[in-house]
Amino acid sequence: MVTAARASCDADVLGVISRHSSVDLAATPNAPIAREDDPELWAAIAASLDDQGGRHMSGVDPGIAHKLRQKRAQERWTSEVSGLVHFGPEDPATCSDSALLLPSFAAHPPAVRSLVLGELTNAAAAMEAEEAGVINAFPLCTRLLVLCTLGDGNCLDHAASIGVWGVQDRDGELRSALLASMQDARAGPQIQARFQRHLRKVGIPEESHGAEWEREVSAPRGDDYLSDIHAFALANVLRRPLLVYGDPQAAMAGMTGVYLPLIAAGAGQACWKEPVAVLFSRSHFSLLAAVEGEGPVSPPLLALAGAGQPLLPRFLTEEEESGAPPPSLPLLVRFMACVQLAGGALAVRLGQSPRPNVLLSLLRARLLNAGAEAVQSGEVQAGSDAGQGGQVEAGTEAVKSGEGDAEASTAQGGDALSVQGAEAPSARPEGLPPLHP
Repeated sequence: MVTAARASCDADVLGVISRHSSVDLAATPNAPIAREDDPELWAAIAASLDDQGGRHMSGVDPGIAHKLRQKRAQERWTSEVSGLVHFGPEDPATCSDSALLLPSFAAHPPAVRSLVLGELTNAAAAMEAEEAGVINAFPLCTRLLVLCTLGDGNCLDHAASIGVWGVQDRDGELRSALLASMQDARAGPQIQARFQRHLRKVGIPEESHGAEWEREVSAPRGDDYLSDIHAFALANVLRRPLLVYGDPQAAMAGMTGVYLPLIAAGAGQACWKEPVAVLFSRSHFSLLAAVEGEGPVSPPLLALAGAGQPLLPRFLTEEEESGAPPPSLPLLVRFMACVQLAGGALAVRLGQSPRPNVLLSLLRARLLNAGAEAVQSGEVQAGSDAGQGGQVEAGTEAVKSGEGDAEASTAQGGDALSVQGAEAPSARPEGLPPLHP
């Protein structure tokens, strides 16, 4: 059983090792941190990860967490056209990003993978979601893991923040950007108009629309739980699709679906094609991810369906919903790298990004400890020249030398979509690539 404190620590560690960050964290791809250079740092990391009480990422290395959050705060800006608050470069065409992929464990034996992922993931939530057919229901798609995410009323922002920046939203920067965007005189009315159209569709009386909107706008000010309209606004702040998976109860609550950065794109801003995927279960959002190199196909595939139903775009205008059926297909193809599975379901191809050695270096102590634990428990043999024992030794050497990084399989910029000046897609785009076994 993973404690809440441990879960938050795991999630922050996982986010950092799974992000391609441009922040200089005392190492570069060509100069990984050496364990002997800073034994106190590695001892602190190991102690934090092994402590059952758990410490957050800021406790493992406050400097790293601070730099990541500081970097994000420095990159905050407001669009003069849309009024949305964003982070990062205005044109992300040179940013390759794989928030959904964890580094490969190919250099390590299965016992090490099991130990590390056992700490970082919520196996019970994953099993429950699998049994309900919410995730991992398509054999050709990459297996998803449910990552531990802090549950404090801000779990949606935490999950998105881990996936994009590698740290939870403890400074409230992302939640602040969400509130500012919804209150902006330019972005706010656009979000409100989509929200009120949704209220009309579900039968909410017009006289209640104003109060409903004020309630939603006030939620990000405090610690109130966030709803579906916040998910839509968040996708526009992030400038990338946000996929929310959930069981039939979550669907009935109106949380599941595809939230597209339609307002940001409409203002001519470039958007990332790489989505962030989260699971909504038991009133809690958790980040979803896969392990690089593990799966039936490469690049990895993420099914746009859950619990037997397709994930459909949310909060569309009447114009966006019009057109030949299915009207949502052109939008999905426009914002993500979609392919069609045998049987007709849609899936998204995920990018695979280069990962600098500093990211693996951060996890190095845990991998070494996991290898030692595997030997001590008898799961692998120490000093064996073949089999898993040899993998422990080889994997340990790879981690020590910083050579355990996954190889890049896509070029920089392959995950970005510039919608500025793009031609309008046809109602039923031609050439949607099929995917067969």
